[in-house]
Amino acid sequence: MDQKFDRYGRAVCQYIRHGTGREKRAIQAELSAHMEDHAQALMDAGYPKTYARQLAVEAMGDPEEIGRELDRAYPRIWLVFPRAATVVAVVLALLLAFILPSSLTAMHEMVQTNRQARSDPASRGDLGTSAPLTIPMDRRFTLPGGTVLVFYGTSLAREETGYTAYVYTVRYHQNPLSLSCGSETPLTFSSGEQTLPEGQVWQDGWRSTCYQCYAIGNLSPGTSLTARYDHFGTAFSLDIPLNWEEVTP
Repeated sequence: MDQKFDRYGRAVCQYIRHGTGREKRAIQAELSAHMEDHAQALMDAGYPKTYARQLAVEAMGDPEEIGRELDRAYPRIWLVFPRAATVVAVVLALLLAFILPSSLTAMHEMVQTNRQARSDPASRGDLGTSAPLTIPMDRRFTLPGGTVLVFYGTSLAREETGYTAYVYTVRYHQNPLSLSCGSETPLTFSSGEQTLPEGQVWQDGWRSTCYQCYAIGNLSPGTSLTARYDHFGTAFSLDIPLNWEEVTP
């Protein structure tokens, strides 16, 4: 049994008051099997074995919370039904009820999306916007809390009110099983000293990965564009390349 999995199982069982030693060992075995499945899914997705096992433990959550919930939900059921069958049933019920967001299918999708964001974000497509990505980029910034912000492309489109610039970004958490990609803080855009009005933002993503496309409209030909981020002491700016020579008459 993996030592990390064993320590986690023993930590959970510390809070179960009504189980025998044998029953607690059965609970540890059930939890360990669940984490083994998670770790294998991560390794199948390309993560190193040691890192995959660490993430599988983190995905289970706080062992004290899990142990107390198990003890609280089933305080005396051990004394009513056949004990061996009850142990398995209770642990499975707990896994389904409280660890469902980290089930194999959900976790595999999270990991695959997160991995795609790191290696080839442009393959995500145009997020439903009206202009395809025309200038690829690869500028990465580390944000507070373990999130990485990537600018991976821009495009321009001519419209009735002027030109609209589209800036494609993706935020992914360095932990692919994180419940947040830090998408709550939007970027701002400016041209020279002038801050431009906030335009429409298309967003798509799930938990540890979030794709965003910013539309900045009513631009005049040749306008420069700068993206700015300023949150919790982290600030930076980035000049955004635009293909004016290809879209202006």
